[in-house]
Amino acid sequence: MLSYALRAVGTLRSSRLVWWLMLFAMGIGVGMKLSFHTLNPYWEVHHVPIVWFGYALAGYNLLAALSSLLSPWLMRLLGEKRVPWGIVAIVCGGFFLMALLEVTPLWAVLLPAIFQIPRELFPLWTNRVIHEHTRSQERATTLSMKSLMGQLSQMLYLPLFGLMTDTWSLQTAYFLTALLMLVLSAIAIKQMWKTPHNGGQGGSVSFAAHQTNTPARSQ
Repeated sequence: MLSYALRAVGTLRSSRLVWWLMLFAMGIGVGMKLSFHTLNPYWEVHHVPIVWFGYALAGYNLLAALSSLLSPWLMRLLGEKRVPWGIVAIVCGGFFLMALLEVTPLWAVLLPAIFQIPRELFPLWTNRVIHEHTRSQERATTLSMKSLMGQLSQMLYLPLFGLMTDTWSLQTAYFLTALLMLVLSAIAIKQMWKTPHNGGQGGSVSFAAHQTNTPARSQ
């Protein structure tokens, strides 16, 4: 355990990109977790019939499968540095819309479908950047550290989200969460590419070189 911790600290200290990528992943990871686990209260607020729930979730999984097929193409289309901005726009924009719009039950089901795009694009992009910009002997440690820090961020923030919901409303908690994610993600992305970094292959990510599609993940 101690040796793992020392390797993790060494990796963060050796790469500015990895450090800021971890912070970016922590924030967006919380948003993705909330986008799924707060569906029930969101649907209850907008009076979505319970009989729709199963159909909606099945539809989301189909959209996630489609997103899995399209994500490599989207990464090649946008390029390495524009992908995270697209992820932020979708996740934060989705929460802003859910916070501000009074919608019908049908739109309350359709609107969260937007999160199925980063559901696959986000982990695929972060893992690809780690693969391309870390040395082979550090890669496994970096990937497991990303997972650990993601769990830690959820453990810290999700109770705060619940407190905001109980104190004000679900929509207010969505709005404040989106605002916080937008600010922190913008800072992380700007800092991520600010200075040269130690790349695993010594250069920028060549998404065009990767053709393998990833299977859709279950929530």
